[in-house]
Parts: sequence; C-alpha cells; structure tokens
Amino acid sequence: MTDYPMSAKVAIVTGGGGSLGRATVVNLAARGLTVVAVDRNEQALRELPDSVVREAADTTDPNTARGLVDRIAAEVGPPDILVNTIGAFRLGDALNTTPEELQLMVDVNLGTALWLSLFML
Repeated sequence: MTDYPMSAKVAIVTGGGGSLGRATVVNLAARGLTVVAVDRNEQALRELPDSVVREAADTTDPNTARGLVDRIAAEVGPPDILVNTIGAFRLGDALNTTPEELQLMVDVNLGTALWLSLFML
C-alpha cells in the first residue's frame, strides 16, 4: 500500500475519473479528507492528484462493491462519506428502451449507490 496523507474522514467517490467525479475528488481532498476515487477507467484515475487513493473497479457488481469497501476499510480506514457521481443514460423514448438498456441504467444509477451504501454500514 502506498503512503497517502490520511485524515480522520474517508470519502469514496464513484465515477472519480469522470469530470464531475474529478471535481468532487479534488474538492474533498483540498478540504483535507482522505479520498478514494473509484472508476472503471484506469487511465482517468491516473490523472488524479497523487494524494488520492485510486481503485479501478466495476461497482455495479455487488461482490466487487463488498470487496472494495472491505479493502478500503482495512487499508485506508472505514469510509465515512460516499459520493456517487457514476451514471448512465440512453437517449430515446421509454417505449423503445430495450430490457438490456433498462438493466444497464438500473445497475449503474441505482445498483452502485445501493451496494456501496449497504456495505458501508
């Protein structure tokens, strides 16, 4: 494990590699929190400040989410804050949405927040 500056508060930011996630990560880190940025895009994670803990993971999978929270708690500290900036959408009307598109949106927009929130308890 790399040595990161640690604060009393640990924040997990999902979608930390995207533009909204990056802004959130930088803001929380500037306020002195220990920030763990989570994203599937490893290249985007590498572009974050060195003080940020980076985790490449697909948090739509409940098993991945559980292991991630457990690992963060053990290596960084118990997470206090969860910010979900991850999201997905498909343009189009509801009548033409396929079951696969709907499942993707539920998994990304609801599943991630649900799994990580439950496992942080």
